[in-house]
Amino acid sequence: MYSKPASAYFEQKTKLLMQCIEISEELFGCFESEGDLQAILTQRGNVLSELKKLEETLGQEAANSCSDAQKEQIDQQVTLLLAMDRDIARLIASSKKILLEEIKENKKRQQIANYANPSIKNGSSISY
Repeated sequence: MYSKPASAYFEQKTKLLMQCIEISEELFGCFESEGDLQAILTQRGNVLSELKKLEETLGQEAANSCSDAQKEQIDQQVTLLLAMDRDIARLIASSKKILLEEIKENKKRQQIANYANPSIKNGSSISY
């Protein structure tokens, strides 16, 4: 039979990992619908802080007391979360690349427009 701290550790850890997974899913949606990225990242940071506190308070002893099935479930959740983080990082890099290309293209268009319609220098104009 497994200890009560191990059971509490497992329940809290799986709950917090599921919250992280749900928040990561929101992050994916945020890129598609231009949601509030900062609020989602803050929420995720708070959950990660709770995970850190859990590890600090219950420690390695509680983690080691979990059953093999519980450890496997936690490992699967962590693996899923890491995979989602990698996908989000790729999405961010892709978005960054697209934005930079759009900025460069816009700058070129502005330069072409300036050559076609040069502005009057020194704030003066010639009236006839």
